[in-house]
Amino acid sequence: MRENLVALGAEIATRSETDIFLAAGSARPRIVAEAQLSASICELVANGAGVSIVEPVTTANFAAAGRVIARPLHPEQPFRYDLHLPALRESSRVAAPFLELVEARFATLLSH
Repeated sequence: MRENLVALGAEIATRSETDIFLAAGSARPRIVAEAQLSASICELVANGAGVSIVEPVTTANFAAAGRVIARPLHPEQPFRYDLHLPALRESSRVAAPFLELVEARFATLLSH
């Protein structure tokens, strides 16, 4: 039986990494939908469209709300988060404290 998979859109770099991850094993899911945002994917999964592999922060929020069940993936698939800052001007004075807050919140979310 092939599991229904809600996948990231093909233009997202993590999608190609997920495809490689799945191809390395015996899983051959049937892609039933694609979305660009993890939150959209979690909504589709919560409403029964299938299963998915998405980044852990969004998943943690949906799981805490009882919308999805998060299970660890082995071997782990790494996800990278990028922070975008202005290239042509100095960051505002609130940027540094904000970045510290974001890093602390990510550490808390990812430790559960």
